[in-house]
Order: sequence, then C-alpha cells, then structure tokens
Amino acid sequence: MPVCRINEPCEEPAPGVKLFFSRSGKVVARTTTDKRGRYRIGLSPGPYSVRTTGFSKVPQPSRVSVPRGRYKRVVFHIDTGIR
Repeated sequence: MPVCRINEPCEEPAPGVKLFFSRSGKVVARTTTDKRGRYRIGLSPGPYSVRTTGFSKVPQPSRVSVPRGRYKRVVFHIDTGIR
C-alpha cells in the first residue's frame, strides 16, 4: 500500500534486499534477503556498519555488534520512502 493508514500495519518483509556489512569503511560481507525477507550471515565478532542498495535511507539499526561465540538476531527496518 503506498499510504500508511492509522491502525493498520505499515510494515512487511522485504525480499531481495542486499545487505552490506562493513568494518573500517570496507565491505567485508554481503547477503540478500530471501522471499520471506529473512537472511543469515556468518560474521566474525565485532562491530559492523550496515547498508543496503536501492533505498535512500540506511537500515535501522545501521550499526550492529556481533558477540563472540554465539548468534545474534537483528531485525532491520528499511524506509522505502513510499507514503
């Protein structure tokens, strides 16, 4: 729906979105969301900046930190600019 309406959800999964994970300004890993908007990627522990292509806004959160020795679930919100 191009317009968000009061009392109606205005979010949905985003299939086919490319996510880029960077450290010190260099892309070190990338992945693409599946048809349900999900992704999985293995990253070394530490902080990362995250960006996408095709959207004017950066995903939120735009920075993530991967803990040592375990997985971390992160849900990104991407503003498509459609209202």
